[in-house]
Amino acid sequence: MNGLLFALSVIVIGYIYQNRNLVTKYSTSEIPAHHLYYKSAITGFIFFSIGFVFTFLILFKFSLIEYHQDINVIENISFFPDLKILWVLSFCHALVFCLLFVWLKNYILLRGIDRVNNINKIYAMTLTTPLDKLLNDSAFLTESDFKNKIVMLSMDDKKVYVGTVYPDRKIFERFLYGQTEFIFCPMYSGYRQKETMELVITTDYLKDQNSDHLKYQVILNRKNIVSATKVDLDTLFDFMERDVFLNKLRYVSSKKLPVMVIMKTKNIYIGHLADNMSNYSTLTDVSHIGIKLAYQCIYERDQIKITQNYDFRTTKDLYCHLSFREVESIWFRTKPEDIWLQEKSVAAEMLFKMFEHQLLDHREVSTNMNDSPTMTNE
Repeated sequence: MNGLLFALSVIVIGYIYQNRNLVTKYSTSEIPAHHLYYKSAITGFIFFSIGFVFTFLILFKFSLIEYHQDINVIENISFFPDLKILWVLSFCHALVFCLLFVWLKNYILLRGIDRVNNINKIYAMTLTTPLDKLLNDSAFLTESDFKNKIVMLSMDDKKVYVGTVYPDRKIFERFLYGQTEFIFCPMYSGYRQKETMELVITTDYLKDQNSDHLKYQVILNRKNIVSATKVDLDTLFDFMERDVFLNKLRYVSSKKLPVMVIMKTKNIYIGHLADNMSNYSTLTDVSHIGIKLAYQCIYERDQIKITQNYDFRTTKDLYCHLSFREVESIWFRTKPEDIWLQEKSVAAEMLFKMFEHQLLDHREVSTNMNDSPTMTNE
């Protein structure tokens, strides 16, 4: 029974220390329960030992305990007060030392912080896990630092949310006591494709430019987060559009669709993609593209007029490799059975009107080519 009381005393004092110590309190939510018990027990044992020694010093000071020199230590135990009294006194002293120590530690390390109105500053100083730090920044950074508040959360069901964490001051208190739900304010949401893990945005919550980004809220579970990262929206959509662009190139290559490549050097190449674009994992891997050539044209940039037109359809297996950096835009046709494939003469104006779909990336494209390009033969 005495052993049980001692064990309970040690764990209680250790738990009080862990709970009152704001410096380490919010980092304990990630600690497994049995580790938390061990940590509390060790801390409690230290304080209880200090309390026990202090109790004996007080009792000796006021001569409440007598030590007889003519007998050994074991026999002197019979003159000690009742163990229950010693336990109560030691527990009380240990508790007082624990509270004083944790108050002093909080006061020194968190001096000058308003613990009611600026609890987020305590979170920022004391959180240890990268995910908690990220969620804290997203929730509590100021509006002037809004770009650093935006995070992208990938969930275990392949859903993806881009936005900010709702500034709930009790969020880590709930995490501490086992609750894992929190409020997220999405700006965009979508999913990752199962096989390629490509990010696809399906919902734009900010279509109304005047709407508050906190207007839309969704409840997410912290345990379901697979990955989390700060994100710059411009960079995010730049990567997304590059992925979309590469996927379109893969599609055009696999379907052997006719393409028209307009270069910055005023050359236009028409034919089929000769390279297997599926071999490239990112757009930055593409340095050149191969074209099985059917037509080549040269145009005047300012007037968009054809000055030279070459027909290579009768030339067998004529290929050219184009520098991808010099590509201004790429157009494709969804009907490979078009008349120009049937070895019939086609006017340049009609030829260029056939390519109605444009692959867009972040290269500068002439404003005159926002629609299907119309070129006239001189």
